[in-house]
Amino acid sequence: MNVGLVGLGLVGTALAKRLLGAGLKVTGFDIDAARRDAFTALGGHAVTTVADVARDCPRIISAVFNTEQLADVIEGAGGVLATADGKKRTILNVTTSDPDKVAALAARITSGGVTLLEVPISGTSAEVEAGKGVGLIAGPEES
Repeated sequence: MNVGLVGLGLVGTALAKRLLGAGLKVTGFDIDAARRDAFTALGGHAVTTVADVARDCPRIISAVFNTEQLADVIEGAGGVLATADGKKRTILNVTTSDPDKVAALAARITSGGVTLLEVPISGTSAEVEAGKGVGLIAGPEES
């Protein structure tokens, strides 16, 4: 299975280490080239656009900074919605987000074959890396 990861900061890197450690293939993107290089050094496959992640990965974790960046990852030019070409994609949002804006975003994107799950994580990046973080998942039951 190929898992996408957008945002390779502290939390994104901790998640990448867990996923790679479990033997999964992880394709990742960050706007910072140094973070992409560090991700590659961990064994991940770094790409230079969100579109590259969306083309290759049916499941994508978004670990960006805020709700506006999340919306751009999904709805922006070259984002998941524009790139998925109707293929089913599931996005797991671990970003601290405005719940009303995320609910509205989730409603807007379903017709494009994209499902947004809200997955807040309790724990620091070090705890996540050690497998001690807790994620709570909310979204459509069929996802």
